[in-house]
Amino acid sequence: MSYGQYSLHERPADESKPLRKQATEKRLRHVFDNPAHVWAHPGQKDGSVFEQDNARVAGGRWYFKTSSDGTRVIYSYRDSYVIGSRFELGRKIIFLLRSGKPYSITTSGHMNATRSAVPKDDRGVEVFTVPAMVYGYDHGKPTKAEHDYNLAAYVADITDAIERHGNSRSSHNIRGTRNEAASLTVQVKRYAKVFKLKLPALPKLPKLDAAKLAQIVERERVREEKSAAKRAAERAVWEAQHQAEVEAWKNGPTACKHIGADGEPKHSYSDRWECERQQEQEEWDRTKTEKIAAWKRGEDVRLRLGYSDNALLRVRTFGADEPVAGLIGCVETSHSVQVLISGLAGAARLFRLLVALKTSGRTYQQNGHSEHIGHFTVTSFDGETLIAECHKITWQEILSVSDAVLAAEQHVGE
Repeated sequence: MSYGQYSLHERPADESKPLRKQATEKRLRHVFDNPAHVWAHPGQKDGSVFEQDNARVAGGRWYFKTSSDGTRVIYSYRDSYVIGSRFELGRKIIFLLRSGKPYSITTSGHMNATRSAVPKDDRGVEVFTVPAMVYGYDHGKPTKAEHDYNLAAYVADITDAIERHGNSRSSHNIRGTRNEAASLTVQVKRYAKVFKLKLPALPKLPKLDAAKLAQIVERERVREEKSAAKRAAERAVWEAQHQAEVEAWKNGPTACKHIGADGEPKHSYSDRWECERQQEQEEWDRTKTEKIAAWKRGEDVRLRLGYSDNALLRVRTFGADEPVAGLIGCVETSHSVQVLISGLAGAARLFRLLVALKTSGRTYQQNGHSEHIGHFTVTSFDGETLIAECHKITWQEILSVSDAVLAAEQHVGE
């Protein structure tokens, strides 16, 4: 029997080659913005929360792994810097977080985020801040050696807090250091109870001296009253001086002369800089024609022209006594740019090029070949406006200096 292309019979299955079963395992994600949340909430028997046994941030600077005994350990930058561990102890879930000062700002952020990921006020969850969180190269659950080290660290921290309490001089520090020592004492007792350890001898907590504390509080109150009175006096002096400055400005020659519809000045003393700028602009609008004419004559006049305005031109010539001796002349723009008149990148050559374009009715657009004027590149010329990078110059403005430019170039040739 044939089982070809056009056969009506189905080819029987070859039992010597069983069909491959498709993999049904779900592919897990391992890159998270906050791997500490995944670390603190592993998957449960009902399939809830996270199934990952390792995760990291993009770049791998903050990550966690699961040891062979099931301890979940989270790291900052490298395996030698553990910042937390999570493991089960009977029915309890234990979180050990790194104590002490972090070695960098980034690691400090990792430690804070790790602490925030730990469940708060959950029954059966115990959280301790200790220096030793794991055991051995495999980073498993801490052993008796790590527990003894942590107990000794608790005792040292309590002793340090008591010493700082004795040296404190402010009521805030006196209360704070004693509360710190009391909190650490409660923690070390809880630590020993959870891990069934023998509690070491603990330093005795000092009693608060109520009379001494009351004296310190009274001294601080008097000092604060004096400081408040000094600040109030300084504020009164400043307000009087400020009011005098305001009155002097209102009645002085620089007072605001811009009156609104309500008959009051538009600008207050705090807006005086804006008022001065507006006055300068109004002065420029009134004297614009005269100042431009004076500038073209070679006078040292300030022009209020921006880079969006059309640039103005003037020709300057120099004598032998000038600091630029040797330069017969140059063309200067209202943007304070000077270019030589003669030469391959001179103003005279560019003028003749523009005249040739106008005569032939052509335009110019930079495209591969470039024309230069001084250190600038000519961008375009449409017959009426020349654009050279930040300069925009009209044809009429170019004609206003053309005779002087050609005359200066002829003088150079002589």
